[in-house]
Amino acid sequence: MRTLKCILGWMYDNGKGVPKDVAKAVHWYQKAAEQGHARAQIILAVMYTKGERVPKDAVKAMEWYQKAAEQECF
Repeated sequence: MRTLKCILGWMYDNGKGVPKDVAKAVHWYQKAAEQGHARAQIILAVMYTKGERVPKDAVKAMEWYQKAAEQECF
């Protein structure tokens, strides 16, 4: 289920099959990340690092990077 949420985030982020909607993309990435989807966690970490589609936030970025790293996805 968490993979489907990440895919939904990607679809909204890129406007594939649905109108592009940044807020919905972030919503679905967040849902997937909260359920332990490592790729979604990395996507959110990068977003927060760069301040792209979300406000720049180094603390949140570090939290998501750490959660992904704890799963040994790197």
